[in-house]
Amino acid sequence: MRKIAFACFIICVMLLAGCSGMKADESPRQTLERYMQAIAEKDAEQLAALYGGSYEGLINLFPDADPDDKQHLFEQYLKLLPDISLKEITAGTGESADSYKFTVTFQLEDGTLFETREFDTVTNQFTYTVKKTDGALKVMELPPYQA
Repeated sequence: MRKIAFACFIICVMLLAGCSGMKADESPRQTLERYMQAIAEKDAEQLAALYGGSYEGLINLFPDADPDDKQHLFEQYLKLLPDISLKEITAGTGESADSYKFTVTFQLEDGTLFETREFDTVTNQFTYTVKKTDGALKVMELPPYQA
């Protein structure tokens, strides 16, 4: 009986590990790539799972939304974003043992480079930080927004 219970326990652990969406040996770059894929697919659930930064900006953008419903905040935010996808991860550096910075470019649906404009400044390269937070790799910046 103990052998059967132990076997069932092992199977359950394996199934739960497979459903977690994150591999234990996942690299910071792979985490960032999954985050970028979630942006392209407008997958709010995945973005909320991979995001480890502040929600203050999203809460301020959507004051009527429940501040504890992170997925809903991302759903609202994604409605404001253009359809963009990862063009290239052009650089990656380790800041510390638990923090990595990457430079990323995005493309629009037609393949042109995505840019944001603020006054006289045009930005087409975006910096993303991946940090180990609570034992998991998380992306610290929101997807880029252009008003």
